Amino acid sequence: MSHAKLNGQKANGHFSGTIAMNGQPTAFNGKEHFIFRDGSELEIYSGEEIPGVGWKSITLKLAPDIPAGKHNIGTFSSFRSAVVVPANTDILQNYSGTLEIKPDHTNRHYQGTLSLTARNNGSNTYQIEATFHLKE
Repeated sequence: MSHAKLNGQKANGHFSGTIAMNGQPTAFNGKEHFIFRDGSELEIYSGEEIPGVGWKSITLKLAPDIPAGKHNIGTFSSFRSAVVVPANTDILQNYSGTLEIKPDHTNRHYQGTLSLTARNNGSNTYQIEATFHLKE
């Protein structure tokens, strides 16, 4: 379960797109959204429960004052990391990609576009494409 889900504020809006494994896309339509923000981190979480399988979710960890624009994922970037749970047993790693975001920190309103590639611990490649528009 995400840190944001435990300590964040529930948000309204949408976070949707596709999570494709080896070129085979499945829809992602987050139903529960949370935003956690403090002096060291901004975390955006969206998830949907898949009956009998578990949660499919996307979590973005960002600098708390991330500026508007396009950011590459990386330790020294304002787009620090991402965790994608594709509703199966795969653990994804080696993320690369971008986040284009329009933050309104004052009103806790965030919208953007996400494009990521990741691999599981085997040979599967995942492509994650999503858009979000969330407000606390």
